[in-house]
Amino acid sequence: MSRFLRYVAGSGALIALVLTLVAAGRAVTRSEADRTLMGEAVAVGEGTARMYVERARDGTPTALGISLTEGALDGLATHMNTTSRCWDRDGDGHTAHGECIGDYQATLAMPDGARELGLPFRWSTVNWNPEGHVEPAPSVWSWAHFDFHFFIAEPGLIESIRPGPCGEIIDCEDFERASRPLPSSHLPPGYVDVGAAVAGMGNHLVDAEDPEVADPSLGFSRTFIYGVYDGQLIFLEPMVSHRHLTSKPNDCRPVRTPEAYVEPGFYPTAQCVRYDEASRTYRVSLEGLIRR
Repeated sequence: MSRFLRYVAGSGALIALVLTLVAAGRAVTRSEADRTLMGEAVAVGEGTARMYVERARDGTPTALGISLTEGALDGLATHMNTTSRCWDRDGDGHTAHGECIGDYQATLAMPDGARELGLPFRWSTVNWNPEGHVEPAPSVWSWAHFDFHFFIAEPGLIESIRPGPCGEIIDCEDFERASRPLPSSHLPPGYVDVGAAVAGMGNHLVDAEDPEVADPSLGFSRTFIYGVYDGQLIFLEPMVSHRHLTSKPNDCRPVRTPEAYVEPGFYPTAQCVRYDEASRTYRVSLEGLIRR
């Protein structure tokens, strides 16, 4: 009997230890969840998109991203939008294919509390391009893809960039402002102006060493854009093809960064595209955040 009692006592201690470890594990899980800030969900396709910020234990931001549910890649428009950011180039009284930017835009808000973390970004958009981009954009970007804009500029400035006959459907005066060069210390190495200024967005500086731009036969998977207007950096933009997302990737690539920024804060050194099996979400993120 005494041996049985000793066994029960020992088992009780073991069970107590296991329960303690499980509770600790749950505490860690909750702690990790608490370190992720989530923005409000917005409809995209048959799913939703939302911004998120991940934080280290000390509260510093480690990643800023956009999360898409699986359904967001389904039920998307297959033809370009002919009602948004258009210009009647031929003057025939209506806008047609080639006279509009052609994307469908969802606007996302930063999560509550994110701005207090030292992030310079204010809001973002998910832009679905069912027929890609028109000239003067590189031809490889004619593939169906998403643009993920992380804006530093306030919405009022972006909304003031008018449509017109110059660049990619942009007002000619605004095209001149969009084409003003960045100070050399603010220009990421290897990025060039190809005249891809867009109404309601700004100018898009392209990585001159992007292999897919140099050889369109490779097809379009992803690239990284710096957005500028009036001589200032206004957004960072991962572009990702629909085909690449549906392949459920899990990879990060470094991004070339400028020597300095006008607005201090945490800026990325890597851009990642991942499929998260546990949450069944696609995540496009700016990572390797460093205070600059």
